[in-house]
Amino acid sequence: MPPVTQKPHPPMYIAASSSLETLELAVSTGHKLALAVVQDTEQSLDLCKRFVKMSAQAGHDVPMSEIPFFRYLYVAETEEQARKDTESHINWILDIMQWRRILDKGGS
Repeated sequence: MPPVTQKPHPPMYIAASSSLETLELAVSTGHKLALAVVQDTEQSLDLCKRFVKMSAQAGHDVPMSEIPFFRYLYVAETEEQARKDTESHINWILDIMQWRRILDKGGS
């Protein structure tokens, strides 16, 4: 295996979608936050703001600009075609989001 040339190592991220425990883990270990793509933008921004505040309090000061903010994007010839092509995938994501809302333990 080739040795890592970046010192101390490439940046490591912890993915999160809602739990305070995951934010606490990322902050306590000095890792950066990566957002899960399945949550609403408002919820994502709230998570970013909480992480930035917790990071500053822990002395890491990770700015919001360093948090990857992923969103799905699909381009088709028409809006109708884009909806048709992605309907089953979007429904799968919405189904996951509904299940996540009823779970009170675990996850990220």
